[in-house]
Amino acid sequence: MMINILFFARLREVVGRGSIQYQPSLDKLPTVKTVLEEIKIQFKQLNDEKNISAALNQELLSDWNMPVKDGDEIAFFPPITGG
Repeated sequence: MMINILFFARLREVVGRGSIQYQPSLDKLPTVKTVLEEIKIQFKQLNDEKNISAALNQELLSDWNMPVKDGDEIAFFPPITGG
């Protein structure tokens, strides 16, 4: 299984790149939440980020337990603010 992960705004700066191809651990059915947990192991600097928002296949998430399938795209970004 391979998924595309995108990082935006400050997270892109923290990680040092805008995107990665990622192969999640197949010990369990991956969700957006478990993918982020695995990514934080690889990119330890993300552990300092307290508020991270996500989109799965270009749809904002309210449920981080959405399952991830092969070929999906997850975008991680700081919370969206208005003004």
